[in-house]
Amino acid sequence: MNAPSGQPSRRRKVNIDLSGKVALVTGSTEGIGFAIARGLYEAGAAVVINGRTQQKVDAAVARLGGRARSISAAPRAMRP
Repeated sequence: MNAPSGQPSRRRKVNIDLSGKVALVTGSTEGIGFAIARGLYEAGAAVVINGRTQQKVDAAVARLGGRARSISAAPRAMRP
């Protein structure tokens, strides 16, 4: 991707070691939440993926790999 001036854009990577840490990222089955979860995973953290449906959670965990775990939280009907 090119910057407006025609120069290539430079993405900065943060060099951080999160080995031995656990990160819970809510809403992390897609979009920005998944991107954050992937960044934490790549930094060494064990990542807990959270989403509304087990199917999306399972798919996100499979995309990340070994240190990813899942929690699904389906909305429940409110009781009077």
